[in-house]
Amino acid sequence: MRLRQAETLLNVGRAISAGLDVTETMRLVARETGRALGADMVGAYIADADQTHLRPIAGYRVPKRLLDAFMAYPMPLKGHRILEEAWKRRCPVWSSDVASDPRVDQESVKRFPHRSSLFFPVVVGRTAMGAFFAVWWQERREFTHEELRLAEGIGSLAAAVLRNHQLLTREQTARAEAQASERRFREFVGQAAESIVVTTTGGTIVYVNPAFERITGYSAAEALGQNPRILKSGRQDRSFYERLWQTILAGRVWTGEMVNRRKDGALYTAEYSIAPVRDEGGTITNFVAIAQDITARKDLEAQLRQAQKMEAIGRLAGGVSHDFNNLLTVIGGR
Repeated sequence: MRLRQAETLLNVGRAISAGLDVTETMRLVARETGRALGADMVGAYIADADQTHLRPIAGYRVPKRLLDAFMAYPMPLKGHRILEEAWKRRCPVWSSDVASDPRVDQESVKRFPHRSSLFFPVVVGRTAMGAFFAVWWQERREFTHEELRLAEGIGSLAAAVLRNHQLLTREQTARAEAQASERRFREFVGQAAESIVVTTTGGTIVYVNPAFERITGYSAAEALGQNPRILKSGRQDRSFYERLWQTILAGRVWTGEMVNRRKDGALYTAEYSIAPVRDEGGTITNFVAIAQDITARKDLEAQLRQAQKMEAIGRLAGGVSHDFNNLLTVIGGR
């Protein structure tokens, strides 16, 4: 099996380095995939600009009676659950029995009758490069770990096709990079212990992290589209908020403490840092507020102050009592 894998990957590499056009190269890659996996039919697809459909550009062992339908039928990426799964997970996804698999688009089964299927994206690192291979079998079959690894290897090698022939436009590249950055951002803020809120310049909430939900009691669905005033407690006056907005609208960072009200009505104290977010031209596009719930700390500080106050009163009372006793002693000695 490993020898066959190595031979297949070598042949794919040769096909890619042969300098052929995109369609011919993808056809050769589809052929090697079909031979290695003993498939009845293989399709090579390219995603359209808005990444909603996969357009067929080459096939292997596509019967003549199905060829016209195959080349004319773009597979919908949205709503086609097994394709969406492969796209999101960036790895091969298979179905051993398409008739009973709710993820499979049954319309495609009608157009191209088959029993088992395998889909794998063309991937570089963790970025989908906008291409797919679909593999079909007439009989029901299971898939081994080695076969799935082979599909991953073919997908990685085939990514060179898209790079070499520049099928990805600058716009698509920028979109892929932005999506990767957004995923990293969400992973980071999702793990943060501090509440993080992103608003528009008008104050509309466009993002909250899990810590915000935990601290305030509002779910993301309840907060999105709202204004942060849903947390207003009435403990800060109008001038307080006016100074805050003047600071951030001027492009400066505001820091300070604020008493807010949770969804259940309970008050809590938060330590805030609110900063403007600028675009490449320097224009403020959003504000990001990072808040730490310091209610427990404030309660401890209040308890400490109370204890210190009582200690001071105790010392004062002790001193007064001592002086009073001295006075009584003097009076009694007369």
